[in-house]
Amino acid sequence: MTSDLNSEDVKNKLFHSLKSRGVLDSLKSQLRKQLIRELQDTTGLPVLHSTVEASSSEKESDGIPLFQRAANSIVAEYLKRCNFEYTLSTFLPESGTTLEKRFSCKDILHLLNIDPNSKLYLNLERSLSSTTDSKGFLWHFLMEVAAFQSRMKCDVNIQTEDTLPTQISASLEDKLSSVEKEYREKQKLVQLDKNHGLEERLIAMQKKYEVEKKNELEEEVKKFRASELSRLRMDERQKYEAKIKAMRHEYDEEFNIKNQALRALEKEMLERVERLQEVHQSEAYVERQRFLEEMRSLKERETDFKNRTLIQER
Repeated sequence: MTSDLNSEDVKNKLFHSLKSRGVLDSLKSQLRKQLIRELQDTTGLPVLHSTVEASSSEKESDGIPLFQRAANSIVAEYLKRCNFEYTLSTFLPESGTTLEKRFSCKDILHLLNIDPNSKLYLNLERSLSSTTDSKGFLWHFLMEVAAFQSRMKCDVNIQTEDTLPTQISASLEDKLSSVEKEYREKQKLVQLDKNHGLEERLIAMQKKYEVEKKNELEEEVKKFRASELSRLRMDERQKYEAKIKAMRHEYDEEFNIKNQALRALEKEMLERVERLQEVHQSEAYVERQRFLEEMRSLKERETDFKNRTLIQER
């Protein structure tokens, strides 16, 4: 595990060292040049200009003019700010420029002999320092040049207007004063018409407002009446429901009392009937016993009578 990590660290360090020394860019440039030569040999057509075919070692020599190095720095900064990574990787080795050795904004302005107190210098310095998403020196320099040209045209126009004769300016002032006077008079008339029309519009708006308020008041009164009627109905309903509930409770109590009295009377009557039945049963039993005694005595008499008659017949 440690050997793998060490090999990865070695690879990363080797890559960064080759990239920092420019070896990686030079290898890419040599590969591109070899591909271009192969294409030229196979097709027979010139793919690049002869100035591009020079080796990167020759371009990185100290014989490059100062203004050419400044131009290369400006282009490299613009490509980096616009995120043209592939074009930048091609441009740097072919132009012999590195990102570490490129000129700064102040160096380029000093090379162009621009006064540090001038407006162009201050605007460029402020734009490049305050804008986070700036597109670089080239972009802002072109914008400032275009703005400077437009200001120059405005200054020229103002100077030509200042050279006009005083007679023309005096007549122009008279015309302007007469036009202004006429404008004021018309403005007064228009203001009177506006006031009259405004008064009519205000009256119409007031009438419309009164009609709307009247309709709203009628709607509110209708809603209030409907709500009051529904509230009164609910109150009356609750009142009658309470009365009906009280009467029902009263009738239930009266019914329970009468029902209990009837049940007591019924129970008493049943007990009386039971007692009468018992009396009748006892009386019937006595009568039956008496009747049986009489029947027995009659049978005995009959047997005695038969016996006597038999004896007499003998």
